[in-house]
Amino acid sequence: MRRWRGPISDVNFTSSVRSIIETDTLENLFEICVDSFGKLGLTEFVVGGFDRVTRRAMPCDWIKTFDVLALPSLRRKITTRDPVMERTLTSATVVPWDRDSLEREAPGSRFLDFVRDLKLQAGLNMPLQERGNEVWGMVVASRSPRVFSPEQIRQAFSLSAMVLLKRTLLLAACAARTVDDPRIALLSDEQREILRWVAEGKSNADIALIMDRTKRAVDYHVAQILRKLGVATRTQAAALLAT
Repeated sequence: MRRWRGPISDVNFTSSVRSIIETDTLENLFEICVDSFGKLGLTEFVVGGFDRVTRRAMPCDWIKTFDVLALPSLRRKITTRDPVMERTLTSATVVPWDRDSLEREAPGSRFLDFVRDLKLQAGLNMPLQERGNEVWGMVVASRSPRVFSPEQIRQAFSLSAMVLLKRTLLLAACAARTVDDPRIALLSDEQREILRWVAEGKSNADIALIMDRTKRAVDYHVAQILRKLGVATRTQAAALLAT
């Protein structure tokens, strides 16, 4: 069995953490995930959440209606629940899995079938956050056989927790506003257009292509936007727009 590539060096781990902290778009956060987990030899990852549903009695008519709606999907063996994420979110701690543990799965296990369909050989299921009725987690996995050390698990869990926290902060920063902040009036028409593309998650290079400008010109205007609005990051600036 090939061994795990090993823990990230302290320098690379610190660099990944700094990148997560400093990024100001979800697009960049995704790219950081690809790079950071790739250094650990993990090429696949997913973050997700489910509502925690409290069991309760349902009227018979509702149950009959549900059965009718669900029957076609059941016949085609289609499910809207990811069994890997589902297992992650019902675990109390980080759970590593590999080829040996998969061989101990019960025949017909949805988890086993799902993992094999995706040709995954090893991974980490990491429950990360509970908030009200929501529970969130991340799965990172490899298509090559791996074994895990405590340090590798710690690093992967730390990165995953920071990614989820940063995602929450970025989404909160982009929460809907009904009107533009008055400071938006300080911007030129071109700067407002640039800012609206920033709010769409576009990088400066993307905006330059869209608006047929040089990247240097867009970089300059973004710097002016931050200065005029009195904010430190692109995300903070975009949050001042009405959505």
